[in-house]
Amino acid sequence: METAAVAAGKEESHVPNLERTLSEGEAAGPFRAGGQRTKVLLLTDAFLPHAGGSREYYYNIYRELVALGSSEVTVLTKKVPGWQEFDRNASTRSFRIQRRFKPLASWKYHELPKGIVPFLQALWTTAKNSPDVVHAGDLYPQGLIAYALKKIFGTPYVIYCHGEEITQTDCYRHQPRVRNGIYRYADAVVAIRSSRNNNCFGLVSPQSAFIRSRQA
Repeated sequence: METAAVAAGKEESHVPNLERTLSEGEAAGPFRAGGQRTKVLLLTDAFLPHAGGSREYYYNIYRELVALGSSEVTVLTKKVPGWQEFDRNASTRSFRIQRRFKPLASWKYHELPKGIVPFLQALWTTAKNSPDVVHAGDLYPQGLIAYALKKIFGTPYVIYCHGEEITQTDCYRHQPRVRNGIYRYADAVVAIRSSRNNNCFGLVSPQSAFIRSRQA
């Protein structure tokens, strides 16, 4: 995987790359005292064995993160076909997958109430386990949940931008305002490298890290 990092108003060489941002928490929360592992809470609407390049990307990068020995990861996601066997084979003491219900069918307003359960699950997990940083793999509802967790607990969050979120939410009246708030309040935004997410940079706060990453 090839990465490059830039931040508004900062020199690129002074900004952490993707691996350091995810594993060490720079721009997304410091190492725990006493050399303890950094607790990462990953929120994503779908995860392997669900088909999709970004889901495989998440699996590879977070398993590698755990393999580095400095972090433990809890994935809060939804049930997809084949999930039980996959979770039995993939889960370890430092890489835990928790699933409830099914992924959202769309971002239409009638789907929004279904985001309440993932929010309550994330709220409970954060209160119980005190993660050092939350990573949101999707804009809705995971990005909004991460935003709320930071407001409630002060937990920093990293959010991914795949590009299609920008064009999809531009079709709605109120969603762009919510979207922009989620990106601006994030401690770091990871843009999966694509011509479609060039607009992501303009939505990031000058105080946040902006990291470009290309899926391998």
